[in-house]
Amino acid sequence: MRVSLQFFFILIFILLKSNSTNAHEFWMEPDKYFANQSDTIEISNRIGQNFIGDTWPYISNSFFSFEYVLNKTSVRIVGLEGDDPAAKLKINSAGLVIVTQHTKGDEVTFEKWKKFKEYLKNEGLADKIDEHLRQNLPKQNIKEKYYRCAKLLLNIQSSSEDFDHFTGMPLEIVTAKNPYHLEPNEQLQVQVLYYGEPLPNAQIIKISKNSGTRLFGPRTNADGKALLTLTESGPILLSVVHLTAAPKRSNVHWISHWASLTFSKI
Repeated sequence: MRVSLQFFFILIFILLKSNSTNAHEFWMEPDKYFANQSDTIEISNRIGQNFIGDTWPYISNSFFSFEYVLNKTSVRIVGLEGDDPAAKLKINSAGLVIVTQHTKGDEVTFEKWKKFKEYLKNEGLADKIDEHLRQNLPKQNIKEKYYRCAKLLLNIQSSSEDFDHFTGMPLEIVTAKNPYHLEPNEQLQVQVLYYGEPLPNAQIIKISKNSGTRLFGPRTNADGKALLTLTESGPILLSVVHLTAAPKRSNVHWISHWASLTFSKI
């Protein structure tokens, strides 16, 4: 029976991967961003675009790490294979809860040059078009390997003294202030880190759940920092993609990391 269940979930994993090849964007979305201590919070993994996507269940073979941090204590999130929502948390302490998930690598092939260029432009990576040509890479069957680095901030009766921080994912968006305690019209400063180092010129994309608007935010400065104007209330998704050329003799042409950050603005 155990073998049958393992085979069943492996089959689900393969089918989900095959259905998500053109949807890189990955984020975590809770049933509530604001909660009281001991409330049950259901967290769904989602794959899609513009804050609209299909759910991705808990499949332990799909990620390197899945955990949350509260008051400097890290807790591994453990679920049953196939659980959807992927996590159900009941947290007994107050604070800003930082949920992270770093997924294992997946691959996508862009059969046509036009499709690859559209993808780069949509993610603020148009400069990579010239780089692709300079390296004499093919214009057909372009292969990319990508990793997802998702972060979710939950407000469990948090205070302005509770802060987000770098958790160690390869690509990560870190807020300088608890976003649940912004003053009216206050901008939110974020920093983008790549393997712990500031990432300059990273294009930040802002997506509002309520309106569905998807806007290019500012690019990060030399310190990997940027000030964001958040005009809409409700759930917010921030996204950054970092694309690098694959090593020589690799079976892919590009390697990318996708960072997402979700929270809700009052």
